[in-house]
Amino acid sequence: MVKEIAAMVKVKDARLLLKKNEDSGKAALADAPLVCPLESPRAWLVERLNNLLLWYQVPKEEMEAMKKPEKLAYWKKVRDEQTNPPGYEAWTEGDEAKLDELKKREIDMGDTALGRFIANEKRNAHVAIGHMDQGERNAFRRSLDDADDAARLDAPEEAGQNVTEAAPPETSQTATAPV
Repeated sequence: MVKEIAAMVKVKDARLLLKKNEDSGKAALADAPLVCPLESPRAWLVERLNNLLLWYQVPKEEMEAMKKPEKLAYWKKVRDEQTNPPGYEAWTEGDEAKLDELKKREIDMGDTALGRFIANEKRNAHVAIGHMDQGERNAFRRSLDDADDAARLDAPEEAGQNVTEAAPPETSQTATAPV
């Protein structure tokens, strides 16, 4: 789910950038014919050309490598061919609602890399038990019993109970009895 949110935010940012580029390009185009005909390259501002090229989705790295005459030639070609700007899918209120829903959803431990790692380790432990001899299993059981005892001792303190009331005393037979 975390990856879904990150992917959706990335899509949102890209779509909003395309919308911003479209608005900037339209604004540059709105006053361009009045102020600067294509035949007067000196009248064209580089910023205006950049806005138009971004609107037509010229990659930013490519556009930044161009000099003003190259940008103007590119734009003149676009105008002469009467090329329409590439379309894009706008970011909608529905998209925003989906993103908000994902952000509000409670993240389960299994949705995290740590949770998936722990689940995998548990599966591996179950597989490993099948390959243990009796002595290894007994040692493993003792480790599990020790973990249970530690958990029992920790739990009453958190609940405000007395530790001596919560855990019954262990007998020495349990630890030495053959299994």
